[in-house]
Amino acid sequence: MSAAVTPWDMGRLKSFHPEMRISAGAPVADVLASLKAGLEGAKFKIKKSDDDGFTARYTDWLSLASATINWTSVEVEAVPGADGTEVLVRGGYEGTDRTGRKRAAEGLSVAVGDLGARGVSVTTTPWAAPQD
Repeated sequence: MSAAVTPWDMGRLKSFHPEMRISAGAPVADVLASLKAGLEGAKFKIKKSDDDGFTARYTDWLSLASATINWTSVEVEAVPGADGTEVLVRGGYEGTDRTGRKRAAEGLSVAVGDLGARGVSVTTTPWAAPQD
């Protein structure tokens, strides 16, 4: 099983829209279900969903105290791979908030841990700037 997913650091990556990859030895539907459950457990709401992926969004309602609303979104795309499923996770396409980045990492870590606990081989890459 791979290590926990860490929050992305926009300053270090020099990107507002970082990407990471997850490879899992399970069918697409199972991997997406685990990722959805992990992100929902981290207070993300699934906004758009189909058989190939979904978009999830976290809204920091406590930020209303400062007269702003902060949010973070993640976009998840999955395709069948040679040994299971290949997932591309993109962060920050609809705003990015520090709390949301942390919650996204926690939710993705829970999903990776859940898959690993079921005996699924899972590997992750660190967050990186998108490859153009």
